[in-house]
Amino acid sequence: MYRNQEQRDFARGLRSQPTEAEKRLWHFLRAEKLGVKFRRQAAMGAYIVDFVCFSHSLIVELDGPQHVEDKGKERDARRTAWLASRGFRVIRFRNQALDEDIRLVVEEIQRALREGALGQKQPPSPALPAEGREQEKAKNEASAPTEGGRTTVKMRASGGPLELGRLPPPCGQVAELDNFSPGVPSRICPAPSPCREGWGGGKPST
Repeated sequence: MYRNQEQRDFARGLRSQPTEAEKRLWHFLRAEKLGVKFRRQAAMGAYIVDFVCFSHSLIVELDGPQHVEDKGKERDARRTAWLASRGFRVIRFRNQALDEDIRLVVEEIQRALREGALGQKQPPSPALPAEGREQEKAKNEASAPTEGGRTTVKMRASGGPLELGRLPPPCGQVAELDNFSPGVPSRICPAPSPCREGWGGGKPST
């Protein structure tokens, strides 16, 4: 968005009289040749940037000899910092780089576009409904390992409510798991003789 008519006219003049380097690079960026839309000489606050891809928050700037001087570097640093504060990444190329191998410049721009696409925020995963959360919690409790290689499971106390119990050392007894987990088999201790009655409140089968 242009701040005023003066800035609009200035940007229009830059587009009508581009530098030779801008002409050459625009040949590769125009008409979505890289798969995204670029605009040239676009207004960004008080600045006019050479090329910008809004969908990937990427700005491409071409630097002539004046940018090598200390004052030019200071202006570029302030300009880049302001644009970065608005969420844009700025990559700069010397005009000489286009003369040496413009395709390497284009490849660098393509790499920046890919990185920008990967860095875009992904939509958050939808939260499970209350029923789904309870089922997930119950599943985790029934299968989560504990210290000493034992497993914490839901067990039915004799004549009482459900409670957490731990499988004891192997003893050949069977622990009756709660019916809220269909298809979960009973846990059987492989030892040849019983060790004691009741597993965490559960009652061994006979």
